[in-house]
Amino acid sequence: MSTLYDILEVSEKASDEVIEKAYKTLVKKYHPDLQSNPEEGKIASEKMKEINAAYDVLGNPTKRQEYDAELESKREQQSNTNAQTANRNTEYQNTNTTNQNAYNQNAYNQNANYQEGYQQEKPIDNWRDLLRHLTNKERRKVTRKIERDAKKEYQSMYREYLRRMGYRVKPRVTLKGICAALIFIAFLILLGWILWIIPGTHNYFVEMYTSNKLIKILVDCIYAILHGIFSAFKGIFTVSFWLSVIKTILTRREKTINENSF
Repeated sequence: MSTLYDILEVSEKASDEVIEKAYKTLVKKYHPDLQSNPEEGKIASEKMKEINAAYDVLGNPTKRQEYDAELESKREQQSNTNAQTANRNTEYQNTNTTNQNAYNQNAYNQNANYQEGYQQEKPIDNWRDLLRHLTNKERRKVTRKIERDAKKEYQSMYREYLRRMGYRVKPRVTLKGICAALIFIAFLILLGWILWIIPGTHNYFVEMYTSNKLIKILVDCIYAILHGIFSAFKGIFTVSFWLSVIKTILTRREKTINENSF
């Protein structure tokens, strides 16, 4: 980071006399009128602007003190930023190392568990020896399972690392999660149906529906949504719907053939 002291080519601990002497020396060196050609004169003119601005601050004790305080603050901020960057890089490297170790350990453990039923005459040294004693089909099956488990573990650790770094990580939508949600909804529907056919809870629900306007509106909205979804699915699975779809496809195909024939 370039400072005003660098422009005047003096130390930050230089006295006022040294700064003044350096300023006068630089003025003589870069004065535009003392340059040999116009191009150098333009460069010297720009340099003189920097020199005058630097001396305007460093030549004034009050301004110099304020500048020194500001310069020290900037350096502390830069130092803190560098330290945070170094810590993040170190943490990232440690995370990658941990993930790689977890992958290797998981691969070894999976093969070891799969081979519990296989007793060998001599000890097996590593996971390659474990795979060597399997058939091709078994080897592919074990390898796929290891890769799935390792990928799942890596993604979990990577998401945890991003959370520690302050990033917002959206939950992943998976087929397993969707199935779990559908099962939960089906369970709630079944539970509601069971409570509905029981006389005591049936009368309580009816009374609540008729006496509470908010619950009545909510139940009516849910019923309208479910009825619409059921009607849509019912329309899709009718014979007339599929016949209309097939007729549309054949009509468009015939039209395309006629256009190409001309």
